[in-house]
Amino acid sequence: MIYVDEERCSGCGACVEACPAGAIRLTEDETRTYAEIDEERCQECEACVEACPEEAIMSEVVPTIEGELVQVKAAPVPMLSEPQPREVRPARAVPKALTWLGTVLAFAGREIVPRVAASLLDAWDRRASRPTPSSSDSISVRPAPRTAADPADGSGRRHRWRRRQGGR
Repeated sequence: MIYVDEERCSGCGACVEACPAGAIRLTEDETRTYAEIDEERCQECEACVEACPEEAIMSEVVPTIEGELVQVKAAPVPMLSEPQPREVRPARAVPKALTWLGTVLAFAGREIVPRVAASLLDAWDRRASRPTPSSSDSISVRPAPRTAADPADGSGRRHRWRRRQGGR
């Protein structure tokens, strides 16, 4: 059984925070504040005993009379059966190529992938921040129509026909 010595208790609340079952609450009196333990919710784990800086919470062992039934709050221990035989397999040797592959993949994931992702995101941001031309702002440029002087091959030279000497 766990109890609180109300005269030693300073009401700091360390035991309230330490109790996993929430069985401790602070009670205010006309003159002071002290801790009270709800015995029904208490699991007697003694976490509050360890947490109390004033050593105001104590655990008391109640002697049992022979033949008396004692109610235990602890979880039942499962019965152990005979151990089952297990098959033991030898460990496989890992090829050196796999260890190097793992190292390379770890390096790529740690160093290369973040840089590529950052540069792709920067390019995306630059493209998104470019103003889109509207129809009133843009000047449409059309190619000039071809004349007879412009050759079809796009070289920009005009060919002249010369008369050959000799009558033609």
